[in-house]
Amino acid sequence: ASVVNALSEWLEVSICRDGKRYEQRYERGKTMYPLKEVGECGDSTGTTVTFLPDKQIFEETVYDYDILKQRLREMAFLTKGLKIILKVWKGRKLSTMKVVSVNL
Repeated sequence: ASVVNALSEWLEVSICRDGKRYEQRYERGKTMYPLKEVGECGDSTGTTVTFLPDKQIFEETVYDYDILKQRLREMAFLTKGLKIILKVWKGRKLSTMKVVSVNL
């Protein structure tokens, strides 16, 4: 995640653990605020990382969906209990949401 953080305009992390939700935000690699408790998440656990690639670093930020989907499937296959959701946004609208793999 540190490489993604360094190469992003912004990166947000949301963590559910022990019934509580925590968040932290970074902008161009710098911490905007320390990890803070922001609510509850019941029995859910997991980490969500959301980021925007930095246009000052990357000339093009278009991804090949099929390559991403295959790579994420490989990761989920190799990691027991990993659930990966790939969301594809175009502008401000969510155009595609796929559960890539769940290996329990």
